[in-house]
Amino acid sequence: YALGYLKRLKAKSVTTVTLFFKPNSGVEPDYWIHQTNAWIILPFEVRETVTNLKKKWSKLKIRKAEMIDRFKKLGFKEEEIKYFLEK
Repeated sequence: YALGYLKRLKAKSVTTVTLFFKPNSGVEPDYWIHQTNAWIILPFEVRETVTNLKKKWSKLKIRKAEMIDRFKKLGFKEEEIKYFLEK
């Protein structure tokens, strides 16, 4: 989206840079640090991820203890899990 916008403004050159590049993303940046196909959760996305999974798992009638176990397996810290599950 941003790349197309800059091209429409007739930018002389545009260089794209990212921390993580996923080969199936559809856009290949000029530079990246890590290439991966893994699901990436950045530190500022913890609340959003826990909240969204909690809603999904609640609809599936998954108990809180099972949710906590699942979040731990995904690599979340116990303090984060408990804090955001209570919200």
